[in-house]
Parts: sequence; C-alpha cells; structure tokens
Amino acid sequence: MAGRKVYRTKTGKRKQNTAKVFQTIFIILLLAVLVYLGYILAGPLFRFLNRSTEITPQGWTPPVTTEVTVSTVTKLQDNTDTQTGGTVLDPAATKTLTGYTLPISALSSKESLSAAITDAQSSGFTAAIVPLKLAGGEVTYKTTAEMAQSAGVVTGTMTAKEIADVITEAGLIPVCIINLLEDNSPFTDYRGVYKFASDDARWYDNNPARGGKPWISPFDNDAKDYLKSLSTEVSSAGFKNVIFDGLVFPPFRNSDLGYIGSSVSSPDRYKALISLWDEVSGAARDNGATPMLMISADGAAAKTAEVLHPEMLGDIETVIKYDVSTFPTTIIVNGNETILTDMNFSQRFTFIMGLVRNNAGDMTIIPYITGATPEVISEAVDKAVEIGFSSYFV
Repeated sequence: MAGRKVYRTKTGKRKQNTAKVFQTIFIILLLAVLVYLGYILAGPLFRFLNRSTEITPQGWTPPVTTEVTVSTVTKLQDNTDTQTGGTVLDPAATKTLTGYTLPISALSSKESLSAAITDAQSSGFTAAIVPLKLAGGEVTYKTTAEMAQSAGVVTGTMTAKEIADVITEAGLIPVCIINLLEDNSPFTDYRGVYKFASDDARWYDNNPARGGKPWISPFDNDAKDYLKSLSTEVSSAGFKNVIFDGLVFPPFRNSDLGYIGSSVSSPDRYKALISLWDEVSGAARDNGATPMLMISADGAAAKTAEVLHPEMLGDIETVIKYDVSTFPTTIIVNGNETILTDMNFSQRFTFIMGLVRNNAGDMTIIPYITGATPEVISEAVDKAVEIGFSSYFV
C-alpha cells in the first residue's frame, strides 16, 4: 500500500518574508519622515544663514515684496512727448503723490496748459509735473535769470508763477523739473562756466555727433549762482516740489581730462555735485518747496551714479528715472553681470528697483517711469505699487 503524501507548509520562510516587508516599509517611512523634517528645518536654517552672512548675488533673485491692496491701474490715453514722455494713467487711489508729466507743448499758453492739466486731473493724478529747464539748456518759462536771457535759451512765454498758479487753481500739486549740468547754452559772457585749467581757453561745445559735451561746470561760481537763482525763482513762484535732474559729469575722454584739468580727474569730484545739490536744494527749501534729486535707475542700481552717496545726502526724496527706451540690456553689480533680457518686464523692473532700494540708504524713493508705450508704463506702475512704493511719476 503506497504511503500517504504529506504536504509540509513553509511557515518559517513565510514569516521571514513578512518581516522583510515590514522592515522595508519601516525604512521607507523613516526616510520620508527625515526628508519632511529636513524640508521643514531648511527654510529657517537658510534664513538664519542669510542673516548671518553677507552674500553677493550672482544673478537675478526677485527681492521680497510688500503686499499692498490697490486698485487696478488702467490706461486712458497716450500723451507721449518727444522730450519728456508721459502717459495718462489711472493711478491707485491709495497713493500719496502721483505725478503726470505734461508735454512741453502744454507750456505754449494758459489754454494749452489748462487742457493738459484737465487730462491729468480727470485721470486721478494728484500732481502735474512741468519741465522748466531741459537737457541742453532750454528754459521753458519766462525767467528773469540774466544768464539764460543773454544766451538766448528762453523759449517760454509764461512766468513760473503763472504756470504754478494754473496748476494750483486746478486742484493739483505743481511740480517742476530743472536739469542742472547737462547744458550747452552759449554763455559767451560767462566763459567760466566751461572750466578749463588755462585762462585763455574755452571749451567749445559742438553738437553731440561731433563730440560736443552738454555740460556746465559744478566748480564754477557763475554756474552755481545761475542754477541757484533758477531754484529760488521756481520755488518762490509756488512750485511745491522741485526735481533736480542732470547732476552728472559727462563721459569725458582722456584728452578731455588733460585739457580741463585735475578737478574732473580727481576721485573726489563727486563732492562738487553734492555741493551743488546742497546749494540748489537749500534755495528750494528756503521758499517752502521740497527738493527732489533725480537719478537714473541703472545708475542707482549699479552704484555708478556719482552723486549717489546716501551717507552724505541723508533722507532726501529721490526720483529714480526708469527710462524704458534707453535702459541697458545688462547690468553689472559688484563685478557680476546680469542679462536683463532674460527676464520679463515685471521681473526686470522688480529686480532693478530692489537693487536701488539696497543702495539708497535712508532716501525716500519715487519711481519715475517714462520712455514706453501706455501698456508698458501701466504694467510698471502696477508693479511699483505692488512692491510697496507709496508714490510714482510718469
């Protein structure tokens, strides 16, 4: 009789396999917990290290922004002027000082000025900005300054007071722009404003295409007296804010430096710019106006603007001119080049204004956006408000 088959179960081996499965699951869960804890702890640790160590950024990192609830900025019309730009926008109602730059053609008569002001006023702006001295030297109001009259650079038919009064009567804050040193006016009776080392030489300002320099000297007393008189004139006429632009040296060639003298080759030449700022800003304050220093956005971001010395300037109001039409495609900060065309416009604007904030010390910053279409300016205004700027100009 054949023996009965006996089927043996592999209970021991099954128990071993089950233990291995549970061991594998335990290891996976343990790794997941460790990864989760690492993720939770990495943020605070990274922030602590950032606070403890000064790191020079190698590329673009969007700065931390301040959340602000604002109304949408919409476009109304394009009043672009070839000299100043300027597009009528509907600014956010929460802003404190929103300025619209009137086209120079608006200064041809009181009627033209009133019409331009109406556009700005109906768009919700709180201030009207008028350029009263342009790059190149043209004075767009009827000044009493003898130097301007003798040089034949006065093109305006209304006095500064007449212009300020029209703006004020319309319920807007009158603001003006005075370009200081970018001036190639033919001051034939005031040779000293073009300062050379020798007494018998005079700098002939040719047209830019032939190497001419639009510049008068911040070292010269005649030049300083002239610019200070303009500041006194416009601030006493009723302009509440005076923006001083063009506080720069021209891009001298080596041969220029040899002709003009050591004053413009000295590493301390920036002190002449700050001294002139002190003169003109003091004159404005004496008449109850608020002086504002205009600096280009790229110069402020890259710290190449010679006048930008926050430790000497203090907590002044600074207008940062972001000219979209002339903005460089790259910027070098601390020796590191960032390619701005790799960013979209909002990213680029946020990046540049973040750098400006870092370099401006205690200055109050007002973005001034120009040189673009209404759509781009509207986008820039939205972004400026979003990242916490309390005022803006266009």
